[in-house]
Amino acid sequence: MSRIGETLNEYGTPVAKYRCESCGEVFSVCPSPTPDEDEQWRGCLWDGCDSYDESRDIDKWFDEGRVRAIPMGDGKSRLVPLKVIDGGRNN
Repeated sequence: MSRIGETLNEYGTPVAKYRCESCGEVFSVCPSPTPDEDEQWRGCLWDGCDSYDESRDIDKWFDEGRVRAIPMGDGKSRLVPLKVIDGGRNN
């Protein structure tokens, strides 16, 4: 994946934009990883791409009710999975 830009979302959170080298689609990651962390984004977030990795698609998890954001009281939220997604292994 190639980082092609950065912006802020409507909440002021940094967002990184990437272009998939497999399909050419542009996708965003929020909060934005540091440039040193770019290598962790090897898969596209478009579900029609061969490199798509469902385990990295948090929007899909929210849409399916598989995760919820729990307020932590410090202005931040923690994401909590609601269903086992790793074949029953608990790491």
